[in-house]
Amino acid sequence: MMEAVISTFMLSVGIVGVMSLLLSSMRNSMDSRDTIIATELAQEGLELVRNVRDNNIAAGALSFAGMPGSPSANQSDCRIDYNASPFQISCSAGIGKKLYYPSSGAGFYSHTSAGNVATKFQRKIQLNYDNPSSGSLTVKSTVVWGRAVNDFPAICNVASKCSSAQSILVAR
Repeated sequence: MMEAVISTFMLSVGIVGVMSLLLSSMRNSMDSRDTIIATELAQEGLELVRNVRDNNIAAGALSFAGMPGSPSANQSDCRIDYNASPFQISCSAGIGKKLYYPSSGAGFYSHTSAGNVATKFQRKIQLNYDNPSSGSLTVKSTVVWGRAVNDFPAICNVASKCSSAQSILVAR
């Protein structure tokens, strides 16, 4: 009888250990997935701003025409939508940064909630006009996940559930 109790105890300990290992592995896998999605969304934010600049150049306009701010007024609370045509950069402390995904399952993330499914991701774009004489613009795209609405941490890292990408665009 004692052998059966000891064997059952050892089997239970083994099963509990394996289950906790599986749960930990799944949690890490989901955290990695969220980090990858956030990093790609941050990169997409940079690419969309770059596309605005490139479309301006192709149309013969000034590189940063129509972008919020000016060489004397940086913008630190903006968003940009892929689904808007042409792409629109909106800046205001009151606008939501939450990203939505099409309910059809096909398409791109956007800030439009109509007909879309809410996600855990939020994206903020910062525009800093570095050197008015040379016409350079530093663009920083920050994506957070699993945080309160419009809650962007001061320090962006994986521990704070934040990912960012930055690029310097030069006027052409």
